[in-house]
Amino acid sequence: MGDLQKGEQQCNMDYIFASSVQNVRLHLLTISYDVCCQWFTNFWTQQKFLPPHLLLVFPNSGIQAKVPKFHLSSHVKKCHAPFSLGYTLGASRTDGEGVEQNWDELNGQRPSTKEMGPGSRWDTLDDCCGHVNWRKTIGLDHRQSSLEEMLEAIPQALRSRKDFIVFEEYLHEEDNDQVMQWEAEVAAWTEDESLPDPYCVPPSDMTLAQVHLMLAEEDKKLVEEG
Repeated sequence: MGDLQKGEQQCNMDYIFASSVQNVRLHLLTISYDVCCQWFTNFWTQQKFLPPHLLLVFPNSGIQAKVPKFHLSSHVKKCHAPFSLGYTLGASRTDGEGVEQNWDELNGQRPSTKEMGPGSRWDTLDDCCGHVNWRKTIGLDHRQSSLEEMLEAIPQALRSRKDFIVFEEYLHEEDNDQVMQWEAEVAAWTEDESLPDPYCVPPSDMTLAQVHLMLAEEDKKLVEEG
């Protein structure tokens, strides 16, 4: 958390983010922020203006910046694939919305904290966040445990994997060349997102009425052929 002067400006967000990860030593870090598509696009060119002790040791490819799933749907189409957690290696089923959930508690602190000085405001908000996290911790006994969730998820994952393999084999049988082309395009785009986006479906000029007509003609043909 950090103070803002007016809105979520690039300089503020750069400073807050760099401060939060300055001691992190990982090969890969995935972060979520509702306007990552605007902020992180310029981060690496702007971070040189940060204080020396905040300059990151991560390589450019060591940070995956994504948009939380709930927020992503309101973005323009060109944001969807590059900033989707669904297409992010290692993200699993993460929704990225955990960073947003404290606002329900923090909004109630606004009337009092806006009258405080910096130190009191920071301490109050830290205490509020700590309270939320503690409630989450002690509430784990009343929810499904992580072990129970894992034991439920493993057979589901195995079943889904089996279904996927069957479906993939069917696609290869139907049109192997097309599938190989798709896989090559996805692999290339994953390495370099400046290439054409394989997940972006071109808009269709076909109307719903035309689709209904086409399906009706196919049904008629099947009936005539017996």
